[in-house]
Amino acid sequence: MAYPTYPADVRRTAIELRASGIAYCNIPSKLAEIFPDLPRVPTWTTIQHWVNEHSLPRGESQLNRAEPDGLEARIEELRKAKRLPKTLSELCDLLDRGPAVVKMAVAKLKERGLLIDIEGDSLLQTAAPQRIIEPLEVTPTDIGEGIYLAAFGAGGDLHIGHQTHRKDVTKALYTRWGRERDMLEMEIFDVYLTGNILEGPPRKRINLHDLAPGGHTLDGQIELLLESIPEIPGLRTRFITGDCHEGWWQQESGFEVGKYIEDRVREAGRNDIEYLGFLHREVVYECPEGDCVVELFHPGGGSSYALSYAPQKIVESIQGGTKPDVLLLGHFHKAEYLPGYRNVHVLQTGCCCDQSTYMEKKRLAAHVGGWTVRMWLDKTGLIREFTPSFYGFFDRPFYISKRLPVNVGGTRRLVPAYVR
Repeated sequence: MAYPTYPADVRRTAIELRASGIAYCNIPSKLAEIFPDLPRVPTWTTIQHWVNEHSLPRGESQLNRAEPDGLEARIEELRKAKRLPKTLSELCDLLDRGPAVVKMAVAKLKERGLLIDIEGDSLLQTAAPQRIIEPLEVTPTDIGEGIYLAAFGAGGDLHIGHQTHRKDVTKALYTRWGRERDMLEMEIFDVYLTGNILEGPPRKRINLHDLAPGGHTLDGQIELLLESIPEIPGLRTRFITGDCHEGWWQQESGFEVGKYIEDRVREAGRNDIEYLGFLHREVVYECPEGDCVVELFHPGGGSSYALSYAPQKIVESIQGGTKPDVLLLGHFHKAEYLPGYRNVHVLQTGCCCDQSTYMEKKRLAAHVGGWTVRMWLDKTGLIREFTPSFYGFFDRPFYISKRLPVNVGGTRRLVPAYVR
């Protein structure tokens, strides 16, 4: 960037004013008082450039002087202390750095998942990530005669980190999905998780005394996630996050928790777990002359008296022309299939946790299990046949009382051992 040329005494005075503790944004008005005949008063960005250049050895640039890691840590400290200013200029004053360096530090924090952005001179903080508009594209399998097969697993509400999380059920479901992938001879079999994969931080009257050992921190719950979700060749887990539970980490930290989970999982050497977005994400199965849209959604609110009431109202609330072909719903811990309600196939994806004390006193049932879905599409993406199969389980005490394991029976069905 080219800066205007000013007399040396103007530059020197501006540097001395800054050294005396005057904020950058107030220096231009001071210079106008000191030099009334000055044709043009320098801007605060120009003054910052003078100050930075004055404090550098000859030939060293401002970007080389920057310590991005140190700046990132200082910005995080300001945010945690709730002292992060509303403008870029004020942040530059606090950090005593130029805009270019501060923008670079903010960009790196944003890449790591901090919910922060810069627009002009405004420093923006949000409580939730922006919705990802761009759909995720998947190609179904061409099985001939103009028919295309799409198959995937669907689950959610694992609540890893809570004492009621069912690690045994999770592993059994993944084993079943792995066999489904082998049966269909698919290169990649996607498993979609509809949010609340983690329990979240301790909350009074909800889970304060119900967290599992090692599950009291976000990193601890991620470690438990790596133990619970097995790495099976050909299976790819794709998940969204909700505004509750793991979303509480997001609200408290200011970081996009889904991205943080994905980054920690990558650092652990796992490339089979992928973050899709916050609350929503559309997956588009592309056929030659049209698409089939599957939407993952983690809503809010409590369960209703009728299982189908909340899903019906959700479908009715979707703006006209934007309804998906298939809607996968988490949050309610229920398993249900509504065939073609307002031309939408609705699946409530169940849960992988038992009924907690909180759910019990609220009279909320837990439908433990997950789905395998097969869709037969025509060349326009229209669903010709939709076949969901639910694999259900009982609460853990049932198996303990009968001393029975939870496992996978055969290659066609997932059943408790006592049924076989």
